[in-house]
Amino acid sequence: MTKIFISYVHEEAAFAGVLKGWIETTFPDRCEVFFSSDQDDIPPGAKWLDRINQAITESGIWIAICSPTSIARPWINFEIGCAWIKEIPIIPICHSGLTKSTLPQPIATFQALDFSSDFPEEIINAIAGYLEVSKIPRISFSEMYSELQDALSSCDKIPSEEKVDASPLIQDLQDEEIEILKLLAKEGQSLPLMAISGPLHIDPTKAEYFLNHLDDIDYIFHTIVIDSPTSYSLNKHGLAYLVVKDLV
Repeated sequence: MTKIFISYVHEEAAFAGVLKGWIETTFPDRCEVFFSSDQDDIPPGAKWLDRINQAITESGIWIAICSPTSIARPWINFEIGCAWIKEIPIIPICHSGLTKSTLPQPIATFQALDFSSDFPEEIINAIAGYLEVSKIPRISFSEMYSELQDALSSCDKIPSEEKVDASPLIQDLQDEEIEILKLLAKEGQSLPLMAISGPLHIDPTKAEYFLNHLDDIDYIFHTIVIDSPTSYSLNKHGLAYLVVKDLV
C-alpha cells in the first residue's frame, strides 16, 4: 500500500480534500492519501521533526499544491526539499495564477501540472505510473474537474496583497552560523554549547554569540533545564533555510 502525501497551506484544505477522495476512490487497495501537517499546527522542537520525518519515511509519492503565496511560505519549501533529498517522486500542482512555467527554482525542476480541464486525467495517469497500474478504472474526469474547481472556488482566499514573512529565508549569515545550523540538522537533537563549538572548532565565546544571534532571528531555539547546560535545537525556519539554500 503506497502512501501519498499532499502538502498544502490551510487555505487550500477543501481542494486537497477533494483531490484525496478522487485518488483513493480511483486506486482502492493500492494507496492511502495523507495530509502533511499544516505549519500553523506544528510546534517547534523534536516532536515536529519526528512528525515530518515519519511522513517523509513512509511516503511513496509527494504532491505539493502550489499557489503564488503558498510557495513563498517556508513550510512548503521545506517539505518539498526533504522529499527531494529522500528521492521521493514530487508532483507540484499549480493554481491561482501560478503555472509550471513560472515555478521558481528549485521546484521548477520537478514535473509539475497546471490546474486546468486536463489536470484530472494528467494527475491520475501520473499516479498510475508510479503505482504501476496498467489499467485505470473508468472515472469521469469532467466530474472530477468540476468538483476540484468548486472546491478551489470555495477555499479560503489567499489575499494577493498578503505580505509573506520571508525573513527566515533571506538572512545574511556568517559561515560559522551556517555550520552550526548544518550540525544541528545532522545531529537531529538538542546540543549544549560545548558539543557545538568543539566539533566545529569555534571558540566557545564566539559560538555562544552566534547561537544567540540565530536564536534572535528564529532559526534555532534554546532549552533551559535546571542543573544542566543550555541546549540548542534547529527549528523549522532554520531547517527551511538550509533546504532552500541547498545546504543539506
